[in-house]
Amino acid sequence: MGKKILLVEDEFNIRQNIKALLELEEFEVIDVVNGIEALSAIETKPFDLIISDIMMTAMNGIELLNLIRSKAGTKTIPVILVTAKPQREITDFLKDGNTFYLAKPFSFDQLIFSVQQALQ
Repeated sequence: MGKKILLVEDEFNIRQNIKALLELEEFEVIDVVNGIEALSAIETKPFDLIISDIMMTAMNGIELLNLIRSKAGTKTIPVILVTAKPQREITDFLKDGNTFYLAKPFSFDQLIFSVQQALQ
């Protein structure tokens, strides 16, 4: 198996499709439905990359990113934020070099390109 990716997406079909595409590229993918589950997963396993939807219930992607960036052990993990709606509040995060943005809908090639860029 390749690099470990945490996928945070509340929509079942989207989560399953992204997971399947990443696994075709031999990434190891752990998938969760919200930011609370993501934080729990991060505490138990190291991840090479986190892909998170922004608009979720319980804890959205921006709140999750703030918590990831606030902890010494996780602040440098690359994060790709995914959303169908542009979010002004992510602009500052994009400047840190460890945060990336992917707009829905996206193609398989766009997803893999973003993942490869984030992992470099």
